[in-house]
Amino acid sequence: AVVSTQSTGDVLAALRAYPNDPEICSKCCGALWVLTTCDNNTDILIEECGLQDIIGVMRNHRDSEEVVEGAVQALWSLTTEDENIEIMKEQNVVGMIVQAMERHIASPRVVKSSCQTIEGIVDAGEDVGMQLISAGEGGPKIPIILKALQQHDSNQEVVEAMCELMCTMSEQDNLAEELASYPLVFTLLQSAISEFPRIEEITERASMAIESLRAVRDV
Repeated sequence: AVVSTQSTGDVLAALRAYPNDPEICSKCCGALWVLTTCDNNTDILIEECGLQDIIGVMRNHRDSEEVVEGAVQALWSLTTEDENIEIMKEQNVVGMIVQAMERHIASPRVVKSSCQTIEGIVDAGEDVGMQLISAGEGGPKIPIILKALQQHDSNQEVVEAMCELMCTMSEQDNLAEELASYPLVFTLLQSAISEFPRIEEITERASMAIESLRAVRDV
């Protein structure tokens, strides 16, 4: 019943009524991800403080691959709103997502969704993206992301998400400088081009990222 409901309010009510049930939480997050493709539902979620519920679910069920994937996808759909980005910054959502990647490093779906959501957050504002290079909770984050991507360097969906993330990070001076200091990022991007030479989304993004990062590295 939870999945079939068309009401954002109903889904949030179920999420709040059963916060300790991983199956219901997973289905609710999946429903919110779909529902928030409509701007009106995104507005309702903001008014109802639903973002905090999704963050809470992710914290409470960090060991559940399905819940984490659903929560990260739901977060991705909310990165288009400045108000949400501010909350994500305050709650260190970037750090949470990187920890999720590390915890579920064998899961291509979690790694892909994490890349997409981090890219959305970074694209929304450099200041929140800077949490990727802060040495706060969990230590350096870029090495964890690169290690996760290395495990899935032949998975097309993961590689597409990686190239998009690397391209967005390479456009922001401080992030680009940090990213370019890791030789592995060049290896991964070159590998992406070699592995998927006919996929324009991959080759174009990877080439752009390499060019930008080399310009920073060679200054």
